[in-house]
Formats: sequence, structure tokens, C-alpha cells
Amino acid sequence: MTRSRRDWLEVIADILDVANKEGGVNKTRIVYRANLNFHRLERYMEALKERNLIREHSVKGDDLFETTEKGREFLSRYRKTRDII
Repeated sequence: MTRSRRDWLEVIADILDVANKEGGVNKTRIVYRANLNFHRLERYMEALKERNLIREHSVKGDDLFETTEKGREFLSRYRKTRDII
């Protein structure tokens, strides 16, 4: 049986994985690498920022997003759990 849709944990992990770069990444990179559209990304980003899993900062006028330490901990635990299952 093949699943075609990702659950919300998979999407969160994909976003955090893309943003897990020193200095951060812009929304366009997240949209393309995490295979989302901008509207869906906005909903996830608000939830991730509220939970301190991702942070937003500006560099030379560009808004960048970077996975926080708490977000990296989530990614680590998510991957371990996924590997067990």
C-alpha cells in the first residue's frame, strides 16, 4: 500500500530540515525543497514560530528562517521514531 499524502509531522520535519542551515533560508527555498505552496507554508510557519521550532530574522532586507535548537531536537527525535517504525 502506497501513501501519496504526507501527514503534518512529515511536513513539519521537511520544513525544519530545509531550514536547518546556518544563516537560514528564504520562503521560496522552503516551498520548493519541502514541496509545498506558499499558502500551506504560511499556516505551518506560524505554528512552528509559536512553538519556537523555527525563527525568523532579516539579513539585508531578506526574511530568512532558521531551525532553532528545539527544532533540531524535534528533528532528531522524529527521525529516530520514524526509523523504529
